[in-house]
Amino acid sequence: MSGAAIKTVCSLCRKSFTTTGMRKVCPVCDNNMEDYFQAIKEFIRENPGTSVAVVCSALNIPPALVKYYLRQERLELVGGDSFLKCIKCQKSISSGRYCKQCESVALRAEMSGTLMDSSDEKHMQKEVTLFHTKRTLGKKK
Repeated sequence: MSGAAIKTVCSLCRKSFTTTGMRKVCPVCDNNMEDYFQAIKEFIRENPGTSVAVVCSALNIPPALVKYYLRQERLELVGGDSFLKCIKCQKSISSGRYCKQCESVALRAEMSGTLMDSSDEKHMQKEVTLFHTKRTLGKKK
């Protein structure tokens, strides 16, 4: 079953695009973000146990971009890097948004319709958007 086409605005480049689902980014930005992810993943594969700071320095990307993929659970920290914190209690975690203890509380809150707000998440999204916008504008020159 396919939904009706909806006109929306990309959360990264702010351009208008048509979607039939819940996409928040346009296909161009989605492809660019996937390219960033693949570059990060490949670097980590070639340099196991490397820190977030080294990844960011080597690829010239902001820490917020790595954090974005860690929060999505597409990447996971191994070793002792305490870069990522639970958004509720600030305990070090390897991926996602919550530690195991807070995850069950958050799940119950989401199921009851009480979403937990996080200024850290909003700040991270703004940094990713700004980085992506600067990188995209730089490619057009």
